[in-house]
Amino acid sequence: MADSNQRTGADGPEVYRQTGHLVGGVTTITGCVLVLVATYVYDRVVPVELVALAMLVAVLVWLSMVRPSAVVDGDELVLHRTLSSVRIPVLAVLSVDVRQVLVVHVGERRYTCSAVGRSRRKLRTEGGSPVSDAAALSGQASYGALVEGRLRAIARDTRQAAGLSRSDQLALADRVRVVPGVVEGVALLGATAFLVLALAL
Repeated sequence: MADSNQRTGADGPEVYRQTGHLVGGVTTITGCVLVLVATYVYDRVVPVELVALAMLVAVLVWLSMVRPSAVVDGDELVLHRTLSSVRIPVLAVLSVDVRQVLVVHVGERRYTCSAVGRSRRKLRTEGGSPVSDAAALSGQASYGALVEGRLRAIARDTRQAAGLSRSDQLALADRVRVVPGVVEGVALLGATAFLVLALAL
């Protein structure tokens, strides 16, 4: 399966997301096109309930498959989740695990993101050992394992370069910011309300 990592320039942000996000994007676009066609061309033929349902499905696919991503941008690790974004100082990251979802440990808290994950089968075969260079080069390692190794390396190298003690690192946990996804929330509420009204009328 194609690698979904992308870099913007030599020192630009590193973006990691589900390998199926392209399928999700196509589904979202198809849903939007269906809504537009039904609304402006076939509004007298297609039931409004179907239009509303297509809109809600498109929004849900966008939120669950297209939006989630993990971005290393400068000194921050940004987790774009379904309805919020978490901005974490890289120096505050204690550990990173990719299980069925991405888990970032900061202080006494953990933040999850569905941007990257591994199947139960991959977890059994790969275990919790770091990915070897040979496995990475041969393509035997899963995408989730590669991302886990990369994010761990970034956190470790950043921490060592700064020479932080564990107590200093724990103090940085207070700098984590959770930013609500206003646009995403409005889109979901709007699509849900549209469907409810369509069914009630």
